[in-house]
Amino acid sequence: MRHKCRRLNCVPGLRTSQIAPGKMVVADVYLTDAGECVVGRKNEGWLAAIGTAALNDFVRVAEIVGYELDVDQLIVEASPAPHKRSALPARRMAIYSFWHGKKALKIGLASPNNDARFRYHHYSPGTCVSNLSLSIRDHYAELGLLAPPERYRTWIEAEIGRIDFLLPAEWGQPIGRLLESYLHARWRPRFEGRAWMGYGEALAAPIFDLANQ
Repeated sequence: MRHKCRRLNCVPGLRTSQIAPGKMVVADVYLTDAGECVVGRKNEGWLAAIGTAALNDFVRVAEIVGYELDVDQLIVEASPAPHKRSALPARRMAIYSFWHGKKALKIGLASPNNDARFRYHHYSPGTCVSNLSLSIRDHYAELGLLAPPERYRTWIEAEIGRIDFLLPAEWGQPIGRLLESYLHARWRPRFEGRAWMGYGEALAAPIFDLANQ
């Protein structure tokens, strides 16, 4: 599911209509258990809602460091499990994230024209030295599995969801890396930053804990 990111005024508990250029979009406005204000289009699902909420907040983060981002060029693509892989669009870079239930597993950046990283690398342990399949192989018990999957690609497509953020390539690496780092701090993916486990936990705000949403 792909849609443009737009900022909305948050009025928790209301069902509202957003007037976008040329159309009316019906949306739910609500607070999650973690305290995040989420705006979701009708039937778009949990992944799309939290992706849109994160990107709306990121626009404000970018403004703090001097970037004025055109929200009409930001795309959130939410693919709940089971999902089908799609190609990286031309002239786009991507920040991708993998989800098991309501827990982020891995977040990364695919540079423009790196469709292999976006679409293939994470679905097989032998493609590169760091990918989702390798993390599943080494930590399968954390996902409730008794053994690693026999076919990683099949299992990932069936059991893992994705939130992909598609940004114009001309925005450059600084914006891509900024969004990637922001999402790491916001969602704290299970298979990232293990060398730093225990550090910074006192600073982690409960508002970003998505486990109970």
